[in-house]
Amino acid sequence: MVAFTVMLRISTGEDMGFGDIFLLFVRMSVGGPLIGLISGIVMALWMKRVFRDDILEISLTFFTVYMLFFVSEGTSLHVSGILALVAYGLYMSAWGKTTISVEGAEAVHHFWQFIAYSGETLIFILSGMIIGVMINDGNFEAEDWGKLLGLYALLTLVRALLICLLYPILKRLGYGIN
Repeated sequence: MVAFTVMLRISTGEDMGFGDIFLLFVRMSVGGPLIGLISGIVMALWMKRVFRDDILEISLTFFTVYMLFFVSEGTSLHVSGILALVAYGLYMSAWGKTTISVEGAEAVHHFWQFIAYSGETLIFILSGMIIGVMINDGNFEAEDWGKLLGLYALLTLVRALLICLLYPILKRLGYGIN
């Protein structure tokens, strides 16, 4: 998303020199994870003060995630909200999860599992509806079907290539691939 944002600004004709582009890239790619890390530390300190309150632990994780994205993307900071959330998630999974009570951890896990499932379902329903409307309106030509099949073949080829290239590493990690 950082590269996309930089390219979008360039393509819209915004007057940016190499230094401006570099500073924008650095601000977004370093500032986002930095804010995410700070939020993770604050969240972990806050969670230490909560004792056996599942609802509060769920509410705090939900509030922190959405507030973090808003502060990163929607304020004058203009840093990468996605990278901030990734850094926050990595911190919480490595060190912050020990500040959540055992009972609360299970409740938080189930809550976020439900949110992920609901989000994925919503995305697939909306994309299916949009594609269906495009096909019914006649906006989907035979050329589009060809592009779609070509993209599918390309993505399958890229996946196979990555598996072949990373096979030696994947064979030695985790459960291993045989």
